[in-house]
Amino acid sequence: MRRLTVMLALGCSDSGLYAGKTPHSDPLVSILTPAEGAAVSSLLVAEGSVASPGHDALELSVEWAVDGRSVCVEAVPDEDGFTTCNLELSADAATISLTVTDAMGARARDSVTVTVDIVVPETNAAPGAPEVTLVPTEPMSSDDLEALLVEAIDPDGDPVTHRWEWTRDGSVVDGLVDGVVSADETLRGEQWSVRVVASDGELEGPAATAGPVTIGKGIGNINDPRSLPDRPQK
Repeated sequence: MRRLTVMLALGCSDSGLYAGKTPHSDPLVSILTPAEGAAVSSLLVAEGSVASPGHDALELSVEWAVDGRSVCVEAVPDEDGFTTCNLELSADAATISLTVTDAMGARARDSVTVTVDIVVPETNAAPGAPEVTLVPTEPMSSDDLEALLVEAIDPDGDPVTHRWEWTRDGSVVDGLVDGVVSADETLRGEQWSVRVVASDGELEGPAATAGPVTIGKGIGNINDPRSLPDRPQK
C-alpha cells in the first residue's frame, strides 16, 4: 500500500493560525512633533509619519485625536506618509495621538503627552471720548475759530491721535485737519461746528462735538459784504 503524505503550510496572523498565508505586518506610525513631554503653545501644528509594508501610503487612513477626541478628521497622508494636524489646545496638559489603519484593517497608534502654555490673546479697548469747546463763543468774522481740546484717554495706555471734522452750515469742510479755523475761512452768518474722534490706531472712540456758533459782524475782508457793518437805516 502506498501512503500519500500531505503537508500543510501554516501561517500566523493577528487572528491566529491560518493555512497557506504569510504573516501580515502591522503598519508603522510615529508622531514627529511635538515630542513627548514638550511644553507647547495652545496653537500648534502636529506632524506625523505613517507607513505599511506592501501598501502605498495614499491607501492608509489616519486619525488624529486629543485626549481621545477626534480632530483633523479630513487629514490624509501624502505619498511619503507625512501627515499634519492644526491643533488648538485648551487644557494645561494634553495627550495627542495618531492612529493609522491599512487596507487590511490592521492598526497602529502613537501618542505623546505635552504641557500646554495657554496664551490669552490681548484685547484692545477703544479710547474714551475727548472734550472739546469752541472759542470764542460769539465769534466775529474777523476772529479765528479755535477748538480747545482735552485729549481722550485710552484704557490700555495706548497713544491716541485725534481726527477733526469741521462743518459749516451742516456740511463738512474739506482740508481742515486741526483745531483752528482761520477767519479767512468764515463769513458772517455762517454756523460752524466741530467733531473730534480719538483713535489708538485700531479702534476709534466716541465722538465729541462742540457748536454750532454763528459768525457775527466784524472787521474782516472789505470785499466781503457780509463782514461789513450793516448800513444805517434812513
